[in-house]
Amino acid sequence: ARHYQVSTVDLASEVARLIQAKQLTWEQFGGTHPAPFGNAICAAMIEKLLTKAWQESGEPVKHPVPAKSLDPHSFIKGHFIDIKNAKLESGWTIEVPGWDDIPGSKRSRFTSIPILTANKAGAELVLDFKGTALGVFVVAGPDAGILEVSIDDGPFQPFDLYHHYSKGLHYPRTVVFNSELKPGKHQARIRVSGKTSSTGHAARIMSFVGN
Repeated sequence: ARHYQVSTVDLASEVARLIQAKQLTWEQFGGTHPAPFGNAICAAMIEKLLTKAWQESGEPVKHPVPAKSLDPHSFIKGHFIDIKNAKLESGWTIEVPGWDDIPGSKRSRFTSIPILTANKAGAELVLDFKGTALGVFVVAGPDAGILEVSIDDGPFQPFDLYHHYSKGLHYPRTVVFNSELKPGKHQARIRVSGKTSSTGHAARIMSFVGN
């Protein structure tokens, strides 16, 4: 915040203070994903900050951004890359999966969209992209497989899509393959591994991600 000169609120310290004063419990707050009661605490802090800031008059000015980022590999230019950009060599299709026949709970907002899908080991595709990072935004369920990825003809590296939440849920998550590439054009070759940590080899990619 100091480096970028942006206003912040310290929610963690406030929650800790309230808990120590016995004015709040962790259960009331809602845990890692706050309940409405917990979110209201943060909202009140932001409202207080903005109210104080808006009491000062002045002409709006552009906020300068430091030329040098704190993290040289910051995701400041993060973006989605359309799945249609991939060159499908074998075993991949873009379709709305037949979710009714696939075990595991689903989140409805992800069940009606076309997904880049492979269900068998050996499926392979190629993606040309620009930037310094590449990954995939997937739904990973009980049958989630392992992807093997080679960037710019480098050695294949395995990336397990299966998450501990995947046991009973097609869990939406982002898996980053590399976030420290040299700026410029790159090519990735992605294939489904013959190994698995789950009941299958499924890869369901909603979007590629880049930076």
